[in-house]
Amino acid sequence: NESLGGEIDAIDVATMKAHMDDGGNVCVAGIKAPAQIWSVDSAFMKNYYRCRTDSTTPIDAVVSVYDGVPGNGVSNQLTVGIQSAPVTYVNHILTPINGGVPTFTFKDEFGGGNYGNGGVIYSGAYRSVLLSFAPEFLAVQSIPVTTQPLDTLLARILNFFSTGAATGVDDDD
Repeated sequence: NESLGGEIDAIDVATMKAHMDDGGNVCVAGIKAPAQIWSVDSAFMKNYYRCRTDSTTPIDAVVSVYDGVPGNGVSNQLTVGIQSAPVTYVNHILTPINGGVPTFTFKDEFGGGNYGNGGVIYSGAYRSVLLSFAPEFLAVQSIPVTTQPLDTLLARILNFFSTGAATGVDDDD
């Protein structure tokens, strides 16, 4: 809801819930998004995004890499990174519950450590993706960790949502 400063509110939650109840897929990604959803309606987050967060867990490391969880349809062998490290905000760790599946783990600037989950997906009557990082700040880099571009992540999410396949913008079909 950009008119109100980008905060997720009760109207947004009700809209997402109705869409998901109708079998619609939803992806929400943002630095503050998990905490906002949790504070508006924690039951919605637990029952629809299938995860929880305490929204205040500090990570005692410089987080600049989000490493895909092996075997996960969205993040398998996918590493994405922030364009301007270090990250100075509190990373919202997502704990999968009720069938949620971890998608990305927070890593330090060298790709080491495991500081918690930064993403959770769910597949059932609807599919959902919740990421606790902002995709618009992702960048391709190769030193010290090689990361993939944003469009790779977006294509994976679109493929997760449908039985088709994401293609390039120049694809005439």
